[in-house]
Amino acid sequence: MKRTCIEGLHYWGRYQPDRAIDFNAFFWARPDGGVLFDPLELNVAERAVLDANGGARYVIVTNFDHVRATPELAEEMGLEVYAPFEELPRFGELATHVDGWYTAQDGIPDELEIDVHELPGGKTPVEMALYLRPLEVLLFGDMVRSHESGRLRILPDEKIADRREVVRGLQSLADLPKRAVCLGDGDSAWWKAEEAYADLLARL
Repeated sequence: MKRTCIEGLHYWGRYQPDRAIDFNAFFWARPDGGVLFDPLELNVAERAVLDANGGARYVIVTNFDHVRATPELAEEMGLEVYAPFEELPRFGELATHVDGWYTAQDGIPDELEIDVHELPGGKTPVEMALYLRPLEVLLFGDMVRSHESGRLRILPDEKIADRREVVRGLQSLADLPKRAVCLGDGDSAWWKAEEAYADLLARL
């Protein structure tokens, strides 16, 4: 698990040879309880970093495909799990591991200071982008990704239901201050995030 240039924010990943990218998970260390986003399994060293930084209290899943190690970690550590309401039908039996279902309007505890933005038109009916207000960090699960370090892109056309809706949704996030753009798939933008996001919109 690596520290980042954003105070309190860590990430860990697993390389995917078939895609030539990393799958990433994030840990936000907070005094009132840390948050895991789309968590992958934790090895011994990664768990040690988590514990050394106050541990976790919450898990937020951006979409069903990013459930990953959530059930096991939630059971082991007694975590509160939040997932998108729009994804409830896909969870099936895994829904029993979810403590709360969130939308853009409510569902995530207010004290976490996380804004939810709905992005329609992707591979799921509505994907959720998360904005961590105190950190000025924008976090995507699937919609935005990176296959070349330093360059953002979106899902391939075959996984997009409505490209116009995708572009409109991403444009709606343009004015958010961004110290970083964190990605579940591929390299996050840790430096010049504003420029990287503007470049993405220009190419769309």
